Amino acid sequence: MGFFANIFGRPKRQAPEPLQHPGLGELVWNQDGWWEGSVDHQGTPVAVSVGGDEAGPRPDMATAAVATLSVLEDNSQKAVRFLLADLPKLGARIEPSQFTLKGVCHLWLDRPQDFWREFDLEGDPHAIWRVEFEDGNPRYSGRDD
Repeated sequence: MGFFANIFGRPKRQAPEPLQHPGLGELVWNQDGWWEGSVDHQGTPVAVSVGGDEAGPRPDMATAAVATLSVLEDNSQKAVRFLLADLPKLGARIEPSQFTLKGVCHLWLDRPQDFWREFDLEGDPHAIWRVEFEDGNPRYSGRDD
């Protein structure tokens, strides 16, 4: 649609200005339909994604994201233990310290309290390891290329 709008001279839709959220810091609109920011965790930036619309993040989702970030370390340890429990099926020997938290995503609009964590794994540079949480507990894990 953007292609035709440019051909026929209609102005391209301008992205909303970044906004400052009291618990999440600066958030920038992603054209795919959510707000993105970054928080510091033990000296490392961790991406935060929150569902919403161009007016801003959905309040219930932003509140849930702030709550998730308040227990970042505890949930990260739970997530890594959950991943490690699945790895013997793959025949892999991996230590918890090889995972680095990359991001926290609150994007399920129908389940604002649920989220997933994304991790990098040392020695696996092209993958994102993911753990999905439901009701505060890890339920599913996966690896995305």
